[in-house]
Amino acid sequence: MVLSKQNRSRLKQKLIRYRRFQQKNAILIFSEPRGGSTWLMEVLMENPKVIVNWEPFHKNFGVVPRSFEWGWLATSNNINKSQLIQFLQDVISFRFANNWLVKYALFKRIFTASYVLTKFVRANRILQFVTKNLNLNHKPIYILRHPITTCISQLKTFNKMESYEMFIPWYETMQLADYDIKNKNLTYFLESLETPIEQKVAYWCLNNNDNICKIDSNDFYTVFYEDIVINPEIEFAKMFESIGLKVFDGFEKFNFRKASASDYQKNFRENPEEQLRKFQKYITTDVLNRVQAILDIFGITVYSAFHHLPIKK
Repeated sequence: MVLSKQNRSRLKQKLIRYRRFQQKNAILIFSEPRGGSTWLMEVLMENPKVIVNWEPFHKNFGVVPRSFEWGWLATSNNINKSQLIQFLQDVISFRFANNWLVKYALFKRIFTASYVLTKFVRANRILQFVTKNLNLNHKPIYILRHPITTCISQLKTFNKMESYEMFIPWYETMQLADYDIKNKNLTYFLESLETPIEQKVAYWCLNNNDNICKIDSNDFYTVFYEDIVINPEIEFAKMFESIGLKVFDGFEKFNFRKASASDYQKNFRENPEEQLRKFQKYITTDVLNRVQAILDIFGITVYSAFHHLPIKK
């Protein structure tokens, strides 16, 4: 009997709920939306022992309790610590399952997988809470992508913007209530930002600055999107070793240049340098200066508005 797509999803959900995956074997990806996490996930799921738990914190389709009042941003603010820990433990061990979460969960792996790979794209602000409070055998993977390319992709994908619209004032203002900013001067600066690209870059800084300051802490594994685009074989091998995951069979022959399933705009270019530089044709020097001012006020030095690659000391 061939099951319909809907019935197959329901069966997957039921079986996953009965399966008891171990929390300590969780593999976690933390990323900005449009930050390269889907491509990273697609490579990791080549390991036959991995089953994918797809974006459980999605505002509309995820499994976040309404009492958390997260919206699009996961935060530990004003939530009972033990309640949040229990929720996170249940999430990363796949105790929750719905049609959205099982989207990339291969049926056979419900029975054969040892690792639940959970992809988070709006949880960067709780990464350090996770590393401090959950018992994990594998370091969480924290992927960073250039803020300009990330934000252009967000505006194209989610706001359906044309390139020119990103650099002119629009109707939205910064929404800062969830960030608990103590510095009034910073608040005034952020509220003065008028263009979509500036506001998005500011959100990128707010969501990532604390983690960037802890890159050398060894609590999580940081990978730069640009590095894995240019040298995928080397960077993925280093990642697997660091997080304690075996390289999958066929790794040496894997096509790392294939476009991700999340390349909705069909803008992928097989030439890695061209792929990383493509944003530069949209940006004037004036806009670059304004973006750099945002990075400077947050003390972000791992990226520059004027260079497409990460800056490492």
